Formats: sequence, C-alpha cells, structure tokens
Amino acid sequence: MQQNPTPQDTGQTCDASTQPNDNKMTILLASDDFDRVFLAFMLAMSARSMGMEVNIFFALWGINLLKRQGDQPSMDPPSEVDEGKKSMMEKMMGMMMPKGPDSLGLSKMNFGGMGALMMKMFMKNNNIATLPELMDMAVESEVEFTICSMTMEIMGVKSDELLALPNAKYGGVASCMGSALQSKMFLVI
Repeated sequence: MQQNPTPQDTGQTCDASTQPNDNKMTILLASDDFDRVFLAFMLAMSARSMGMEVNIFFALWGINLLKRQGDQPSMDPPSEVDEGKKSMMEKMMGMMMPKGPDSLGLSKMNFGGMGALMMKMFMKNNNIATLPELMDMAVESEVEFTICSMTMEIMGVKSDELLALPNAKYGGVASCMGSALQSKMFLVI
C-alpha cells in the first residue's frame, strides 16, 4: 500500500544536552477549543512583547486552527499526488473538524456554538482582539509556527488545506521536544 507523502520535517532533533534559552517559550497547542487557543495566543503575544522568542507547535486538534476556509491562500499548492487521494475516513474526518479560527467552539458551555458567539460578542464590546487578529499579530511579530507532520498523517490533512503563513514550517515530535529543551518555558494547551 502506497503512503501519501507528507511535508518534510525541519530536521531539528532532540538533544538533551541543549541548554535552555532564558528568552524562549514553546507552546504545544493540541486543542481546538476557542478559549484554549485564545489563551495560547495571548500568552505568545505577551511573551513576544517581553522580547521572548516563541514557537507554537500545532498538534492533534490544534492543527484545525490553521485549516483554511474557501479561497484563502494555502501553505502549499495541491500536488498531483495529493489530489483525490483521501480515503473515505479522511474525508469524513475533514468534514467533521472545524476549519480556521472562526469555526472553533468553547471547551465549556458551547451550546452548539452559541457560547462561542457570545464570547466573541463580549470580546468585541470590550475592544479585545479577535482570534484572527491575534494570529495576524503573531505572524507580524515573528512567532514561529511548527505544524506536526505526524498529526497531518493521522488526521488526513494535506498541506494545501492549511493557511499560508510565512513563519510556518513542518516538524515532527523531535522538533517539538528540541524546541522545548531549548526553552525556559514549555506550555501544553
């Protein structure tokens, strides 16, 4: 059985002898709950405002935040190999998962999406940045995004389904651990 090709790992390896950088934070974002994702980006932007390097590693459900909607530019153009190669299970999984920051629900009291809408309304009324605005700020302030290539394989996500982000790269678990070992703070959200 032929496997679908996946994006290449960045090559960063896990080296236990690496000394932590007092000025770096790594966030492992494994959730696609609106409140948790919002918290991750608030922490990332706070760290950047203090001059820290920040790497957000998107794994498992967290990858849904980076899925594009409609005609938004994609991370990579569709390849001939990827087109039409999704299994029925991958297609079903893709239909059930949220796509992008505007489709995420709350971890508690979501009420079929009403909770998230109310939260966004409260944020707007209090002049708090939206999740898409926080993502744009993170890109502008050079927060590094690492997308888990194993998660892409497990969930059947192809690179052309992801948003085009100039500071994004693909990496495996070793990339996450390498970044964590080089960080003063490692947060799992």
